[in-house]
Amino acid sequence: GKANGIYADSSGSAQLNIESTGTVTGIDEDGIYAANSSSHKGNSALINLHNVEGGKNGIRVSYTGIGSISISTTGTVTGKQQAGIKVEKNQPEVIFLYMYKDSIVQGATAAIDFHSDSTANSVRITNNGTIRNISTRSSDTAIRSYVSDGPNTIHNYGLIRGTVVLSGAIGDYFNNNEGATWDTAGGSNTFG
Repeated sequence: GKANGIYADSSGSAQLNIESTGTVTGIDEDGIYAANSSSHKGNSALINLHNVEGGKNGIRVSYTGIGSISISTTGTVTGKQQAGIKVEKNQPEVIFLYMYKDSIVQGATAAIDFHSDSTANSVRITNNGTIRNISTRSSDTAIRSYVSDGPNTIHNYGLIRGTVVLSGAIGDYFNNNEGATWDTAGGSNTFG
């Protein structure tokens, strides 16, 4: 699309589902923009994608619903001016990101930019692919995640190239598993 590739805005109480096995492109705005402005419980979001490119963010999720957000990627997600995947959430529950093998998430400001500002919330990232800044420099930001009342948890089984800035209220956990690579040469990292 000229603005967003997919624009989904739900104000109801049901789960929001977005699934694509092809390529989604938003030229001027976001590849995929998903929003929920309802405060009903159970307003979860399930987003399964292959290739996504946005002029700003690859994927942007703005959520005020009380429910989890689950995102999985099998291809390449690119945010040309901002983040590869950007999530803003101000109600309880978990933000999940699962990246399959050979998937890539990359962005200009960060590959992943999560902000969760509520009680009883957390972020869980599992990477089997590649997370990197679009610059590919190890000193630029790969992951930035703020959680106001819970931890950030990252399990890396693939490649993370760039810095990691985590601000979890009750501590953060980063597991760079056997065979995985975290290249942050020349960068500065922060853990809450």
